[in-house]
Amino acid sequence: MREAALVGILGILLPAWIMFGLADWYLHRRSDIAHTSGWRESVLHLFLTGQAGFAVLLALFFDVSTLVAFILIVAYLGHELTTGADVTWATPRRNVIAHEQRVHDYLTAIPFAALFATIVIHPAAWQWLADDSAPDWGLRLRENLPPTWYLALFLLGSSVNALAYLEEFVRCWKARV
Repeated sequence: MREAALVGILGILLPAWIMFGLADWYLHRRSDIAHTSGWRESVLHLFLTGQAGFAVLLALFFDVSTLVAFILIVAYLGHELTTGADVTWATPRRNVIAHEQRVHDYLTAIPFAALFATIVIHPAAWQWLADDSAPDWGLRLRENLPPTWYLALFLLGSSVNALAYLEEFVRCWKARV
């Protein structure tokens, strides 16, 4: 089960998250975000990208200890709060079409699924809740990283995503609505 969950996270969820992130950027561009909800919404998109990127990189490169699991949960909750602020800001200022709403559904469901799977495949991070063992507040680099080719492709895809949202911000900043 652990291997299947790991394949699901690395092979399905994370690549899908990147693709839906790019689809969201495209839909923002198509809705002329620069002249509707403007740079303020775009800043929220940059913040969302940073929150997600931080959490994913932490889980990819560090053992999932109690500390890392706690940070992942806080990052997820922060991402959800920022998503709420994004939708609250954007909705009265621009037409958020049905396709974009569906993309947003995936952009919130995928992190939850990845977090849940990560928690399930790392029970040692939670063992202290069930017995008298001490929580593991350590921060250790992983010994068994995903393959180098995967990390390179994932970092490339994530960088393209981040650059797309940076382009959006520059476009919005120039328009300054």
